[in-house]
Amino acid sequence: MITVKSAIKKIQSNIKSTSNELIHIKESSDRVLSDNCNSFFSNPPFNVSSMDGYACRKKDIKKLPKKLNLIGISSAGKNFMGKIKKDETVRILTGAKVPEGSDTVIIQENTSNKTRKQIIVNKLNNSTFIRKKGMDFKANDNWTKTGFPIKIKDIALGCAMNIQKVMVKKKPNIAILSTGDELV
Repeated sequence: MITVKSAIKKIQSNIKSTSNELIHIKESSDRVLSDNCNSFFSNPPFNVSSMDGYACRKKDIKKLPKKLNLIGISSAGKNFMGKIKKDETVRILTGAKVPEGSDTVIIQENTSNKTRKQIIVNKLNNSTFIRKKGMDFKANDNWTKTGFPIKIKDIALGCAMNIQKVMVKKKPNIAILSTGDELV
């Protein structure tokens, strides 16, 4: 007869690694990743506004209140294609690409006297309200570590990276044989 500790060591020394299988990422929860997956693109793919407001140049709004000329609008899916110059601004909506030449977004609550041609900036932000390109992940970032169980948060990130199939270890076949207390 051997001890339980010896039996566990004997079992562990005889365990063989399972082969791999390709499965859909949505079915991969708690499975062990066996091959690296990398992102194909950056997210966000360019600098985007995190708030509704007005994109402008910081150096133009050092003294307040400041009038800025409104030259266009940028919304998600319909970007402003021009370049912001001195004392200009573009109306920008959440998720929209930040126009070239601008480096801050003034939230709409910090502006007044909005017309079709001008706005007045009354207060500066504590933040630029710009989500930088690749802030969530960059092109070729590794998705998650191989050899570890895939968690729900990993699946969410993988889906955002447009990863659809993942290589995981096959589930092992396990059998339990109950023999009583005299045999171990």
